This record gives sequence, C-alpha cells and structure tokens, in this order.
Amino acid sequence: MRDFMRVANAGTADANNLYVQNGELNGKPYYESDTREIKWDDYGRWKIGTKSGNVYYMSDDDVETPDLATFNMTGVGDTPYPTVTKANFPDLRIKGAGVSRVNSCYEAYAVANGFPKYGKKGIWPIELEVYIENTGDAWEIHGRPSMPDNPAPQYYYYSMDYNAETPDLVTTWEVDKNDGEFPLPMFSIGCLRFVSNPSKAVKRN
Repeated sequence: MRDFMRVANAGTADANNLYVQNGELNGKPYYESDTREIKWDDYGRWKIGTKSGNVYYMSDDDVETPDLATFNMTGVGDTPYPTVTKANFPDLRIKGAGVSRVNSCYEAYAVANGFPKYGKKGIWPIELEVYIENTGDAWEIHGRPSMPDNPAPQYYYYSMDYNAETPDLVTTWEVDKNDGEFPLPMFSIGCLRFVSNPSKAVKRN
C-alpha cells in the first residue's frame, strides 16, 4: 500500500493537495502530486514546493515523515502555514459489474486532480489494466484492452459525483456508452481471498 500525505490550510493554495510517496530522497520518503513535491532536502529540512524549484514552506524538524513536522518557515509561500496529515485509503473491491474485467481488488497508487487513483492490486504496469480515477469533473472506471496492438483506452463506467473523496463513496454510477455494460459496479472496502472453508477467509494486505 502506498503512503499518502494531505497538505491543507496553506496560504498558498497551490500547496494544498494530496501527495503520494514515490521512493526516497536523502534517506527519507519523497512525495509528489503532479508538479508539486514534499522532500527532505540536502540541508536537512522538509520542503513543500514545486518540482521546478519554488519552495513554499519549510521545517527543520528532523522527523521521519512530514506529517510529524511543524512547518513554520516560508519561501515564496504565504501564511497561514500548512498542516500535513497522513491520508489512508483502504483497498477496494468491485463486484457485480457487467464488464467482467472490472470486477477485482483495487489499491490506491497515485494522485489525479487531488484524488487517489486506483489500479488492480498486484498488476504492474497498473495502467495496462483497469483503473479508477477522478478526472476533475467525474469519477471514471476505464482501462486498456489486453490486446497490445490496440492501445486505445476503453471507458466502462462514470459518475458525476466527482466531489466524493473516494469511488466507494460515489452515490450513482452510470454505464459509459462506449464500452460499458449493465449491471453497474458495486464497491466494498477491503479485499478478501476466499478459501474452501469460509471461516478461514483472510484479508489480503
């Protein structure tokens, strides 16, 4: 499961977003969100800024992750200072969808337009399969066909309930006329790997 951080309450609105860990830098986790980043720099400070070099906020707290730091210095950022909190997104399971390849277990692995983006758990590269993302004006379930000679994306389901924080909180899904099929998908939290004895069903991490 990927680690996510949410920056909020910053005077510079561009800093306020969801960030996902992408490796490490200088021995501590590195987080990114489109053109933004949170990093532990060469001088021993946490920085929130842009990948192009603009630094909005800083903290010299030597802690393992930025949610444990107090950001009380500004670069080009405006007060008030931001708060950084860890964001947790459990695995999701889709079942009942008319497009059978949609029915699977999904994990949050990236950020799209300030929302978590989900892909099939255990599949890599994720975007060669089915994935779920917020495009800014809709939640969409789409993917790419399994045939390598036909890389065009397929569109299965969508919802205009784009303000829902995660796709399991969406109130109404619609069938996309391009590639979707009824019935509509049903979401549940957590993924279970079922065995012959139901009492021994285990949760997949």
